[in-house]
Formats: sequence, C-alpha cells, structure tokens
Amino acid sequence: MKKEKYIIFDSSALINMISNGLFDLILKLKKEFAGHFIITPGVKYETLEHPKKIQRFEWGAVRIEELISLGVLEEAKEFFNEQEIIRETQKMLLKANNMLYANTKPISLVEEGEIECLALSKILNEKGIENISVIDERTARLLVENPENLKKIIEQKVHSPILIKGDFSYFQNIKIIRSTELAFIAIKKQLLEIHDKDALEALLYALKFGGASITEKEIQVMKKS
Repeated sequence: MKKEKYIIFDSSALINMISNGLFDLILKLKKEFAGHFIITPGVKYETLEHPKKIQRFEWGAVRIEELISLGVLEEAKEFFNEQEIIRETQKMLLKANNMLYANTKPISLVEEGEIECLALSKILNEKGIENISVIDERTARLLVENPENLKKIIEQKVHSPILIKGDFSYFQNIKIIRSTELAFIAIKKQLLEIHDKDALEALLYALKFGGASITEKEIQVMKKS
C-alpha cells in the first residue's frame, strides 16, 4: 500500500509564490509530487479569508481560493483531527514564546499562525507520516534549524544578553524548505522553463525580497549549480 505524503504550506511561502507569479508552478509541482499540499486553518485565514477583504491583497486571495477549488491545496481538517492540531499548536506556542529571555522577561518569537505548520508537522512525524513544511519566515525556521543563531540575532537586535531557558529539542526533526528551494527544484526538474542563470538569479532575488530568508551567498551557490 502506497504511503501518503504531505507538503505543508505556511502563509509566508504561499503568499510569496503567488505574488511572484508562480501559480502555474504550484499546479505543476502538485502533479509531480503525487501527494497532498496541505494548509492549516490559520494559513487559510491569513492567505484567503482575511486578505480577501482588502483590495490590495484580494487578487492573491482569489488565486489561492482557486488552488483550493481545484483540489491543489487541501485543508488539514479534511485529513487530521482539528482539535489535535489546536492542542499541539498551543503547546508549541507556549514553549516557543518562553524559550528565550531578556532581562528576566520572555521574548515572544512566533504567533499562532506561524507555529501551526510546525505543530502539524510534529504530529505527522510522531505518526510516522512523511512530510515537509514550506516556510519562508526566518524566525520559525531558525527555531527548528539553528536556535543558537536565533539567539545571536535577537541579542544583536535588542543589544542585551539572551538567556535560553527552554529545550529546543522539542522542535527538532521538523523538515523545512523555502519557496526559493522549491522553485530551484522545479527548475532542475524542468517544470519551470528558465535556462538562463541570470533569470534564475532574478527569480531567487524576487522570492528573497518577497520574504524568503535566503542569503546572497546561497543564491549564488544555486545560480552556479
């Protein structure tokens, strides 16, 4: 029996890709992936329900709504226990926002919508279900991938020593990629017809300026690959 696999899209990455004209690429990636593209309730609110009421962001919301109507994006509640996601989200939110302290006060690192994808990923990991989250936002990614670097960045920002009081191991083993990496993979699979290295660089910078936390060095490495 074929095992199900899931890609969980965060608001940051989904909005970034739609804003940079990658609607058709998402369609192609879905066919290539042969699994489920999932959005959580918080992501649906942030990318569709809320922006649809604002003219400036309405077009992006319409495009995301189309992806849902086509069955490309599927809602987490159709597959998983919504209450389980809510409980894990609240648990993870509490841990994340009481992890780092400045002057005896906890630093609020993430909001509920940002942590929902990580919570669902952790639930799937515990069930042995293959998954990966697409997240562009830096803080959530560093929370999982490089908490020590996150500590250093915040120390530089607040100009004060930061004390770690929690256990970052709770966030380990969650797999994350960015919209830039997803686009790069698509190009390598010839799902996106970009044959010019400068065009690739332009796309990666567009996604970077759209919110993907990627360095210029990483872009140059991708360009040369």
